[in-house]
Amino acid sequence: MAFALVYPGEHYVADVLVGWTYAAVAYLAVGRLVERRAAGPAEAALAPATG
Repeated sequence: MAFALVYPGEHYVADVLVGWTYAAVAYLAVGRLVERRAAGPAEAALAPATG
């Protein structure tokens, strides 16, 4: 997909890299949110803050 966007000149390589970074950060953030919700309120309150 990245090649298909950059080769015809629709986007710059930097656009693709920023998009991948944004997607990775969102994926990790949602994963952590889901883990905390699955842990329940008691365990989430006792879990150490990592960040």
